[in-house]
Amino acid sequence: MSGFEKPKARRAKVELAISLGAIPPKNRRMNYKTLKTRRKIEKEKKKEEEHKSGFTSSLLKPKSKKTRKDSGILQVYGKVPKDMPKKKS
Repeated sequence: MSGFEKPKARRAKVELAISLGAIPPKNRRMNYKTLKTRRKIEKEKKKEEEHKSGFTSSLLKPKSKKTRKDSGILQVYGKVPKDMPKKKS
C-alpha cells in the first residue's frame, strides 16, 4: 500500500484482506489487571449514564398480568372437588 506510513499501511492491508473474505486477526494480549480495571471503569460509566437518564429505571417496573374470567362448562372438567367421598374397595 503506497502512500501510507508503515502502521497505516499494515492496517489498510489487513482491512483489505478482511473485506476480501479473510479471517480477522485475533485480539492482542492484555495484562489481566489492566483488563479488570478497564472493565470496572466501563461498568461505572455505564451505571452513571443509567442513573442520569432515569429512563431505564422506568422500564424496570413490574407489569401486572391480566387474568381472564373463566366461564362456561369447561371449567368443571379436570378438577376434583374437595368434598367428594372416597370409594371403599
